[in-house]
Amino acid sequence: MTCKTFFALLLVITPSLGYFSFRFKVPNGDKVPHPCKDSVWKGIGHTNPDGGGENNQFGKDFYEAGKQWNDALCRHDSDGDGRSNGEELGDPDCTWKEGGIPDRDTDITHPGICDPIGEGVCAGRDTYVECDAKDFNESCAVIKNPDVKSIDYRFSSFEVPDTETNYFCQFFDLPSDGEYHLVADEGLIDQEELVHHMLLYGCPDDYQSSPTDDYPNPCSMSGSGRSCNILLSLWSLGYKGNCNSEDMGYKIGVNGYKKVKLEIHYNNPMMRRNYRDTSGLRLYYQPAKPGVQDLATLAVGQTMLRIPPGKSEVEFHGSCPGDCTQSIITKPLYVVSTINHMHYLGKSQKTQVFRDGKVVKVLADDAKYDYDSPIMHKLDEPFEVLPGDEIATTCTYDSTSKDRFVFYGDATNDEMCFAFIVLYPYDALPYTKWCTMQGPLSPCDLFAGTPKHGCDWKHFTNISNPDMLEHYRNVDHNCDLGGVCRPECKQVVEEIMKHECMGEKMKPVISNFMLRYYEGAKFIGKLHSCEGHHEKVDCKHECEHTCKHDHDGVDDHWEANTGSTILPAMFNTAAILVTSFIFARRSSLF
Repeated sequence: MTCKTFFALLLVITPSLGYFSFRFKVPNGDKVPHPCKDSVWKGIGHTNPDGGGENNQFGKDFYEAGKQWNDALCRHDSDGDGRSNGEELGDPDCTWKEGGIPDRDTDITHPGICDPIGEGVCAGRDTYVECDAKDFNESCAVIKNPDVKSIDYRFSSFEVPDTETNYFCQFFDLPSDGEYHLVADEGLIDQEELVHHMLLYGCPDDYQSSPTDDYPNPCSMSGSGRSCNILLSLWSLGYKGNCNSEDMGYKIGVNGYKKVKLEIHYNNPMMRRNYRDTSGLRLYYQPAKPGVQDLATLAVGQTMLRIPPGKSEVEFHGSCPGDCTQSIITKPLYVVSTINHMHYLGKSQKTQVFRDGKVVKVLADDAKYDYDSPIMHKLDEPFEVLPGDEIATTCTYDSTSKDRFVFYGDATNDEMCFAFIVLYPYDALPYTKWCTMQGPLSPCDLFAGTPKHGCDWKHFTNISNPDMLEHYRNVDHNCDLGGVCRPECKQVVEEIMKHECMGEKMKPVISNFMLRYYEGAKFIGKLHSCEGHHEKVDCKHECEHTCKHDHDGVDDHWEANTGSTILPAMFNTAAILVTSFIFARRSSLF
């Protein structure tokens, strides 16, 4: 179900007993029965019996207790049915410790579901419990159609490393004997204790295959750069599968995606060895038909993140502004679903559509974001977005657990700020499916060279620009990279720092652009030799991504201002190339 990095998965709400390992942090956590079925409620902290997604009240209380069983949580009655959590889980005296044996393992009831359901004090509560819920094959109508086929994509058997977090990828060829629409998928889980989520990405026609594609290999979370990054399908903890209606799907085959990359996130908190896995996805596809909408995924977000340590709330904003959607959206499009995406510092995220400066639709609001409990926000009815509307997402982070700056990056100890928006028709976005900001600059600003905050950044970063040539020459002649602030360099730097492009909002952008080529990087390095009046900054904390480590026992420092930053940003060069293509085709708009 959906596209680009967007549908890519992961998103939001609160952590709790979703990982199977969490079941062993409470007494009899692996024996909690479904209140009206002959089965185990695997995700006891979630509204979904299989775990993942929104937490029930017990899951929220478990989270507030620090994800541990303690006396207060034990004696509390989370579901309000008159029995304490300890009574329901076989620890009535609240003496159980993790790894121990509970007082009893019989008469276990769910501490997050008021029982008996719908009666007495439980009337009207826990309405999410579905006693007549059907399994995926029964509930997904489209896969019952006689012309729908299926194909399984499983990892070749391999040993999952004995480390907590691993991402592995393997590539597969899609059916190419005709034109098809991908209409549904379901997870095929081998090691359910390890598999946290899976993403299926579509590859472009010009993708260059590698000899390692045919078996599982470590990969970054968001895939390999911008090659295979169109998200077609997602499975996550708690999901049975994704089921579209028969009138929409991702096009595959002759005139669609021909190769896919399956990415699996393994969570192995016990760091066990000798696990072998062959998990994967079953894809359902039907022959392409007139009137079936081609799905696409639009990514909106911010790629220039610099999160200071020790802050309970740090906010970043990413937007596809109205002047940009006016150019890249050629006709009304219709949003089907949205996924917010950050990493472990993510605290909350909201994605909205603005029209004439006013909010007209909230697409995804995760007031309590949890990377480990993704939520796919599906709309009851598709929402129409018009050219000129603004699509914006706001990401809020909590960095109190960090003692150094965190930047944008693929790894889970880096951060991201994206909203992935599944929509149709595909051809409403003929030029690009990415509209992500670099600091204050939108893709359209990047192409048009639009000045921001008084800074003509395009001219400032052009080393051959006559207006800047003297500045560059002065820095090159009077400053060096040896870490010594020469008096003549200090005077030159002080003059340059008065420039509008060296202001707080644009300076990170300028640094990011200039670090892409040798002369620019040399200019930034020499500028740092005197900037900030000799104030030393610990490189391990302030500019870790750009420090030179000589391994000679000498601490890494830059002579730099603590406000300066050299930021890595996702897809910067690609974004410029993409927007260049967009506006080369539509240059008359500017």
